[in-house]
Amino acid sequence: MRAQITKKTVTSIAAGAAMLLALTGCSGGGQTSAGIDAAPEQGVFEFQTPRYGSDSGELLIRLPEGLVSALGGDAEPLVTEAVLTPRELDGAKYCAVDLSITYAGEGEVVLTKPTKTEAEWREGEELSLRDYAIEPIADYINETGDTSLVFQDRPSMEQIEKFIDTADSYFLQDLPEAYEAYLASEYKPKPEWSVLSSASPASELDESAPEPGSYITSDNRLLTIVDSCAASPADDGGTVFTFPVLAGGDVETLAEVKLSIMKSGTITVTSSEVDGFVRDTDGNWIAD
Repeated sequence: MRAQITKKTVTSIAAGAAMLLALTGCSGGGQTSAGIDAAPEQGVFEFQTPRYGSDSGELLIRLPEGLVSALGGDAEPLVTEAVLTPRELDGAKYCAVDLSITYAGEGEVVLTKPTKTEAEWREGEELSLRDYAIEPIADYINETGDTSLVFQDRPSMEQIEKFIDTADSYFLQDLPEAYEAYLASEYKPKPEWSVLSSASPASELDESAPEPGSYITSDNRLLTIVDSCAASPADDGGTVFTFPVLAGGDVETLAEVKLSIMKSGTITVTSSEVDGFVRDTDGNWIAD
């Protein structure tokens, strides 16, 4: 499906417009004023329509200048555009698209920052284990009267270790396995941006036997998404790509697109959404 902006021009209107342009010194291209965008060129999606299709083999999705201007000082764009190119895979089950990501300013630094430090992650893992141990240890205390294991909110790690060493399997349940899993777990930092944190290393993509999911290169610049092939451009897409911003010190999603990919290489934006902003009838981006 191809979305295209057309203009029906009456001669008198065209003449009047030409005179107005001459008087104001405006040109026909680019951004006409703050918050207003000119019609994007072919093969470029700037959230001008809910859906957009490209069968040219490449699609550029970017934040329009008018929308970026409308943000003012409230939010800072972290990703400005992505160039989408179909990628060939063996077999007929899955299709893939490569997205070449352009970061804005310190966008990559912000978006690759781990959501938790190793200390914060370890503390969370410990609390989860201690919560898991509440019920079996409480049952054991009630049955045996072992006051050395009495706890307030949750048992300590020392109490858990003693319980595992002394209680029989009737009370232990799956706690020993959970404890061993806790000891064996390793810290793996997850980037702030969900697009990156949910992606596997690009080296894990096997084009001869692909698995659905997303894959990112080590420089965080090229994202490959593998998904079921669409039967037509009208199919609803399940592949999601977001445009994050930094607002009040937090990473938030400004805009989102859903994509479908056909075996022929046709890429379709099946739906799009901009959070907090809409275009008015004059083409201005305004707060929603």
